[in-house]
Amino acid sequence: MENEVLTDEGLSYIERLTDYYDRASSRAEYGEIMGYFDFEVFDDLNWPPVGRLPESHENYGNLIHGDGDYVLKLRSFRDSIPVTKTDDRGDYQNQNFVEARVWLEERDSERSNFTPVRAFDADRGNWLIMDEVDQQLPVHNSHLDWVKEYMEAQGWDPHDLEIGLSGDNWKIYDYGRFQPLEDWKISEEEVLNSDIAVRNV
Repeated sequence: MENEVLTDEGLSYIERLTDYYDRASSRAEYGEIMGYFDFEVFDDLNWPPVGRLPESHENYGNLIHGDGDYVLKLRSFRDSIPVTKTDDRGDYQNQNFVEARVWLEERDSERSNFTPVRAFDADRGNWLIMDEVDQQLPVHNSHLDWVKEYMEAQGWDPHDLEIGLSGDNWKIYDYGRFQPLEDWKISEEEVLNSDIAVRNV
């Protein structure tokens, strides 16, 4: 496995973390697992968990190449790839897969307002790594009509807008239920074989 952010040791760490967390039978056990892995969850009530990826761990070594602030998003095995659609909007059940696909469509644009995705689990879709925004903006969706209109003008059907600041730019950091207003440009197969796709081989 080669990825610009995640080391082989980091992959082992994440695979073990996802395996343990998905089998937690109680909130207390879940907390113990997060503590053992030094995984700082942003919101204890958020499920599946989202938190800061440590740079290193005493039992695994360096988890990332170089320095950087990254977010690790976990999903349940029940949401695993192969991807399925679950409602009238045609949303994918696995939102990690969607964020990877959206980012691949957007990353070559001159000014993308999506937070970059650096790696995702192409085997099962159980985890994803993206840049961490400098500051989350505590603004309710009802006050984000201007962002919704802007994203629609860029060709996206937005859902559950959550934005933050990275430097002087605003970024959307949760876009797992976005869809293009027209057809996807990147196929599902291209997503699963992209340079941000990581397989445990």
